[in-house]
Amino acid sequence: MDQETIYDDMLGALTWNSDLDWWEGRVDMQSSHSISISLTVEDDDNEVPDIDTLLQHGRRIVTFVREHEPEARLVAADTLLEIYNREWNDETPLDDEEFMGRLILDDVNVAADGSAELFYKDDGLFAGHTVLVTIDAAGNFADADVAG
Repeated sequence: MDQETIYDDMLGALTWNSDLDWWEGRVDMQSSHSISISLTVEDDDNEVPDIDTLLQHGRRIVTFVREHEPEARLVAADTLLEIYNREWNDETPLDDEEFMGRLILDDVNVAADGSAELFYKDDGLFAGHTVLVTIDAAGNFADADVAG
C-alpha cells in the first residue's frame, strides 16, 4: 500500500504516519541543517482540524523557530543549566553560552492546537536525554525540560 504524501511550499513533502497519527517530513532550518517535523492531527479534546489549519500551524511554527531558535536555547539554559551544573556535571560548570552551544535542534512537533515542542539533542549533557522546549499556541516559549 502506498503511503499518502502531501506537499507544501514551505514544509515540503509530508507523509502520513498512521502509527503515530501525524504528518511527518523534514524542513531546512539553515542551509546546512534540516530537522524532522511532525504535525499532530488530534488535540487533547479529540478534535481534528482540517489539513489547511495544520499546515498553517506548521508554517507559523517553522517561521517562528527560524527567527527565534536561539531564544529557545536560552529558555532551556535558564531552566536547566543550574540543574545540569548541580546534578549532571562532574567537571567545571558551564555558562549559558556553553550550554546553549551544545544543544542541537533535531525535531519539531506541531500540535493540532498550534502549540509546539522543540526537541534538542543534548550532546551528552543529560546522558543522551532529549531537551524539550515548548511553545504555547499563542507563540510564546512556555517551558523547558529533560525528556526520555
